[in-house]
Amino acid sequence: MKKKNKKRTAVGCSMDRMVRLRLKLWRGTSGSLDEVRSDGSLTQVVRGPGYCSPGSVACELRDTGNGYIALFPAGNSFEQDKYVCLDYDEARSLALALSPHARQLGFDA
Repeated sequence: MKKKNKKRTAVGCSMDRMVRLRLKLWRGTSGSLDEVRSDGSLTQVVRGPGYCSPGSVACELRDTGNGYIALFPAGNSFEQDKYVCLDYDEARSLALALSPHARQLGFDA
């Protein structure tokens, strides 16, 4: 049986997968850059230039079908990973509560 050769991109994803992968970049007030990667039910915030560990995951958000689970990985060996579990209503309420602080958080639109 012949294997199908899928065209690979610079980031190593097949072309059919790249259709679903969405990227956004956010520049913080301190000059740091965050990359937001979204693929289906998983969204990751990846640290970019300006951080002490660029390329590491700052936050991972998973849509469970009933709400969201956010993972904030520990940055060192003496901290624990942090998890936040929210149903859709709680997530909406949190987003609304944070909206007045958008400029302060670095994503004033």
